[in-house]
Amino acid sequence: MPTVGPFPTLRTKIAGIPVVELARRYTTPFYVYDAAKIVERIADLRAFDVIRYAQKACSNLAILDLVRRSGVLVDTVSAGEIRRALAAGYEPHGDPPPLVYTADIFDAESLDLVRSRAIHVNAGSPDMIEQLAKSLRDGTSRCGSTQVSDMDTVRRPIRAVSNPSTASGTSSWKSACGESTIMDCRSRASTCTSARARTWSTWHRSAGPWKKRL
Repeated sequence: MPTVGPFPTLRTKIAGIPVVELARRYTTPFYVYDAAKIVERIADLRAFDVIRYAQKACSNLAILDLVRRSGVLVDTVSAGEIRRALAAGYEPHGDPPPLVYTADIFDAESLDLVRSRAIHVNAGSPDMIEQLAKSLRDGTSRCGSTQVSDMDTVRRPIRAVSNPSTASGTSSWKSACGESTIMDCRSRASTCTSARARTWSTWHRSAGPWKKRL
């Protein structure tokens, strides 16, 4: 992946167009997105098997459409973001899933939408496994076409592997969990016959992250 050079703090042009001209054309304040630069950054990541865009960074429909047409998949964290991704042309199903709900909690609206559209879930907490399974069971009679979503529970252990600086945090940190919590997720998923679970344990090494399938 190429390194990023110095970023100028003062720019007179964006996408080759003088800033003054843009200001005259659209008045201020306004946002400007350089589509060519976005596509260039996506190309920088092509070495990875999958590129996912965290929609919470920017949910502009034109941006979502651009990254979708460039082959980028999307992560959502709310019912509103799911709807925006669908409006931008993302399909709810595929392999790998083009649209994923990635969060630490379900609110009622998000859970209902995930169930009714069979959205793939990346669960950030053990309770989400049982919530989704219960919703799927309760919703079977109302929505017979509901498909069962895979569930990925990916969280980082708190211990460092080779260097203290690679430790993920303390036991109270929201993005850290030990292997016992991961195994708890597996146990909960095994009792939810309406859902399949894939659970990964992720460690960080100085050379980069690696995963172990449990």
